[in-house]
Amino acid sequence: MKKLLLSLFAVIVSSAAMAQTDYSVSTEVSKRNALLEEFTGMGCYWCRDGHAMAAKMLAKLGDKAYVVAIHTGHLAGKFNGIDLRTSTGDAIGKHFDSEGAGYPSGVINRRDFKGTGVYTLSRSQWTDYAETENAQNATVNLYQKVVYDGATRELSIRVEGYYTAEPTSEDQRLTVMITQDEIIGYQNGGGNDYEHNHVLRATLTDDFGDAISEAAKGNYFVREFSYTLPEDIGGVDVLPEDLEVICFVTDGQNDVQNVIGGKPQYVNYGQTLRGEMRAPLFDIGNKWGYNFFDINLRNRSAVEIENATFDVTVNGETTEQTVECEIGVFGAEEIRVPAVISYAEKGKTNFSIKLKAMNGIEVTPATYSGGFQKPKVAANVVNIQIKTDIRAEQNHFYLRDADGNLIREFGPYPNNLSEIYEEQITVDKGKTYCVEVTDSNGDGLMEGQKGWLILKDINGTLIDQFYTIDGYGTRSFFIVEDETGIKDIDNTNATNNDCLSTYDLQGRKVVGKMKPGHIYIKGGKKHIAK
Repeated sequence: MKKLLLSLFAVIVSSAAMAQTDYSVSTEVSKRNALLEEFTGMGCYWCRDGHAMAAKMLAKLGDKAYVVAIHTGHLAGKFNGIDLRTSTGDAIGKHFDSEGAGYPSGVINRRDFKGTGVYTLSRSQWTDYAETENAQNATVNLYQKVVYDGATRELSIRVEGYYTAEPTSEDQRLTVMITQDEIIGYQNGGGNDYEHNHVLRATLTDDFGDAISEAAKGNYFVREFSYTLPEDIGGVDVLPEDLEVICFVTDGQNDVQNVIGGKPQYVNYGQTLRGEMRAPLFDIGNKWGYNFFDINLRNRSAVEIENATFDVTVNGETTEQTVECEIGVFGAEEIRVPAVISYAEKGKTNFSIKLKAMNGIEVTPATYSGGFQKPKVAANVVNIQIKTDIRAEQNHFYLRDADGNLIREFGPYPNNLSEIYEEQITVDKGKTYCVEVTDSNGDGLMEGQKGWLILKDINGTLIDQFYTIDGYGTRSFFIVEDETGIKDIDNTNATNNDCLSTYDLQGRKVVGKMKPGHIYIKGGKKHIAK
């Protein structure tokens, strides 16, 4: 491991010496952001699920939440030449008894939500308690400006605070941490090429923060830091584009009053314009019917991306599509790329999305590809059975057209009650539709009793059934090819033997034989039983 070299200093700037106009921090009362300190380790099998839950929390809450992944405890250590532990992380893990809680576990804003003296929470609770914190007013507002100079490898950090209320403790402290994303290394159950994100790499203050002497309602404080990035930490190359600075204020060692974070601004760091594409939150799945594809586009350069141009190929036909976007420096955004959808006569339809330009400038191509089948053909009246889990407030059930426009939302359904609900929709002939199920927590309809979804048209034709809905949800597409769902009465080949697998006019399956003259449906046609 290369020798770790750093220079670090903090300059305390007196608020009395500065005019109010010299501050960028807001003075308006604001809501509190949430900090997840996630206790994890490369030797921990279930920690992959903790990483996924942390990512889902961030996807849902955006800039209202931040994550610091702390590798500590008996399941952390040096694996294949990489060590993600820090002395600060070990101190924090010991303070909150991460060993006793087990891995993965974590603390949200270092709060004892249950009043038991136990601060650690299981991964299934992180998002809920983060949202609880987001609903509270913050006693202190925070602002940070971080600049990275590629000529010197120096980070310059300015932190500003303003107290909108009296602090709840006289012991106010500021902590400044640096985290790193996209560290490729070992993870138990994930192999040697696992991507670690939000990993704590350095702390620029005391482990539990530096004192804020100016803490009082109506007061500002300012701290400035300089940190020269080492070439590596723990056997991992320190890449400026993968870093984030996290700043937060606590009451003593606990109770985070507010947190802020973000990537640096970059100067003298002219990275080549480049982009990467990754799978979207919603899997494209085995069937597809939208006139677009969702894609996660990552900006791997030090300039903002305002548009991106793609070659979109479906079933052998290619169209060029340019999408407007706002992707920050080394940031990422899920965008919608238009597509001309057609289907192979047999088997899967192959598609590929090739990124070829950003901001009108050609880039090294990046491709995302896959395959899907034609949606099920259905009548224009569709019956939907929905079973909710006990957290129905996290779920939404939508009917959308092929352009993704919302036609109808089902529900809302009662929370804390797993029940079956029946809905019916009537749609237009010749169009494609999607029934979309979303879970805002990113853990599917899996809490308490599992939820599920069944779609049948009025003829009893099964369109789709999902007995396990995980992640952010699922989509079911169908194409309407019959306006009424019932063709003219056909008196031929209509014997009682046909009634063994037929349906009445309400879509209910017929059991046993039908009386002569009874009208039933089979194969999309009305028949008269003889």
